Amino acid sequence: MGIAEIDNQHKELMSYINYLISLSTEYCPANRNYSQKKADAAMKQMVKHFETEENLLSMARYERLDAHKKEHENLMDKAIEIMEEVKNTNRVTDLYCPAVTLKEWILSHFLLYDKAAKEHFAKGYK
Repeated sequence: MGIAEIDNQHKELMSYINYLISLSTEYCPANRNYSQKKADAAMKQMVKHFETEENLLSMARYERLDAHKKEHENLMDKAIEIMEEVKNTNRVTDLYCPAVTLKEWILSHFLLYDKAAKEHFAKGYK
């Protein structure tokens, strides 16, 4: 988005999710608890990121803030659903599809919603 704090949070969030994907491609029962901790950390990062982004958009008087917040709520609902699935899986390899799905949703959000917000900031609304 061109805002260092937001861009860094995007990178950190993707790092968590990519790590979950990499864990899921290896069958190692010892990774189960660790992967759950990483999934929990990813959720906390999402919450922090969405709060930060919404605050910045509010201060910038972003005209599409309500829709952006609604999309964040939808993403959180989907993420919670996926994380519940993760908690109920028996094997680390079962994390692959949910983690990839979450990544695709978040990347789509970046490309659709955050790109529009970036254009708003580019107009000088900081």
